[in-house]
Amino acid sequence: MIKIVRGNDSKLSIPVEQNTGVDSDGKPILQPYDLSKVSNLKVVLKSQYSNHTLSFEVDSNVITFIVSGKLPNGVYNIEITGVDENGMSIRSYELSQFKIVESNQEADLYPTTEFEITSAWLNSQIFINYGGIGSLTLGGLINVTRNVDSAPEGSILVKEGKEWIYIEPSENVDKVSDILLPVFDIENKSWKFVHASYPLNDSFPYTFPFKLK
Repeated sequence: MIKIVRGNDSKLSIPVEQNTGVDSDGKPILQPYDLSKVSNLKVVLKSQYSNHTLSFEVDSNVITFIVSGKLPNGVYNIEITGVDENGMSIRSYELSQFKIVESNQEADLYPTTEFEITSAWLNSQIFINYGGIGSLTLGGLINVTRNVDSAPEGSILVKEGKEWIYIEPSENVDKVSDILLPVFDIENKSWKFVHASYPLNDSFPYTFPFKLK
């Protein structure tokens, strides 16, 4: 947490990111969040006793603002809110982003002369993607290859080792006897594969009849 000596106007910057899922090690996948697509963007400083709505500038995914030297001592949290390109409300709230202190000895940014350095970067703030909001896609999920997002229409997911991949639909069928159809057995609660009979039609996509005994 950055500590600023009271009485100094300070220029602070926050990189904003989006959590789009987790990788194979369970670590979050973070990507820069394009703030140009956000409307009604607001940045609010919050302390134990007061709130302060800030004026700010945006450059790509970075928000920069001036913290007034008139702020009283204390720890400040930062709330960022807005509406994304899909019309969904978004909010990030980061605790203890910086602290206003009384003396140089208490501060992290020591002065080069008699005054404190007045520009710094704060911790990233993250918009968490709660399924279906924003740009979360199937390819952003754990153990799913990224290229499934560009799979051709009609593709299906299959598991190869520890990872899910896609298989494209095929327009050419050499032998119908080589085709297996997945069928879910309700009684045994398991998937089974049955050989396909000849298709009802002569062109792709094929329709296969089968009979359950």
